[in-house]
Amino acid sequence: MKYFALLICALTLQACSADMYEDGTLTQHRVKVIEDHYHMRYDLVELNLRSIQNHYAEHGEGSVQLVGIYDPHTNSKALVTSSLRTLSVALENQGANVHTELIPLAEHSSVSIQYQTVQARAPKHCTTMAGYRNTDIGNNTNYNIGCTLETLIAKQVSNPRDLLGNSEMSSTGQARSSANIINAYALGGQNEPLGGYQASSE
Repeated sequence: MKYFALLICALTLQACSADMYEDGTLTQHRVKVIEDHYHMRYDLVELNLRSIQNHYAEHGEGSVQLVGIYDPHTNSKALVTSSLRTLSVALENQGANVHTELIPLAEHSSVSIQYQTVQARAPKHCTTMAGYRNTDIGNNTNYNIGCTLETLIAKQVSNPRDLLGNSEMSSTGQARSSANIINAYALGGQNEPLGGYQASSE
């Protein structure tokens, strides 16, 4: 009888734990750092220097490849060369290493721009809360608490690389760090006291 009662208790507790479980509504996802490749071709009349500067400053990384295309049957080479020089200086002022190239083609004059980008984006499938910035105020049962915050954080990150943290120490660096701790004692000395606050002698 005692064993039967224990069995009933165990089954009851198991049933209760199954019925009481419910998925949480807090998002478990965080801001994502996305690496991509930017490639755009502009007609000279569409070339917006300030817009290109701002895009590279906000998302660009590393070297920039500028390719100027001109029609050899017209006098457009000088204009394309001048546009490349102006754009190159503007991007170098943003810290870019710029490579330029001129290509003669029998078509309208244009400039091609390529570079790597790094962007901070909100977690996938994350939406902002109902009513934020004129969003639908209906009953969104799929909304996870914290998604709006993660979305706003992604928009405010100036350097997305900062979200990746520092690179791990190499095996050589780890060995040197460990050796530094015991070297003084192995040679019969002591390590120098660390700087900073110390407890008083009183």
